[in-house]
Amino acid sequence: MDRIIKEDHRGKHGNHKRIDVEVSKSVFDHINSIPRIESHYVRKDTNREFIDGGLTIAEMHRDYCEKRSASNQPSVTYDYYATIFNIKFNIGFFVPKKRSMRSL
Repeated sequence: MDRIIKEDHRGKHGNHKRIDVEVSKSVFDHINSIPRIESHYVRKDTNREFIDGGLTIAEMHRDYCEKRSASNQPSVTYDYYATIFNIKFNIGFFVPKKRSMRSL
């Protein structure tokens, strides 16, 4: 009896969903177009960039989709957009650490 384990072929069918390079580049371009601010609280400790705290990834994705549909171009899903934002960029949402008593 032959007891050799056969090679595992899972995921090797070549039928994986691929995103067009131009569409993927449009996500990078859109994220790079968002103005960033530098946190003066942790400036010396990090090279992380920040986006104004009033914005969310969902709002950024909505804006991206509106711009792409206005020019009749395909867009990516929210999950793909969020993955690129979270993995490829070192960006956070700026929320001040200190609040003044007047703002409460």
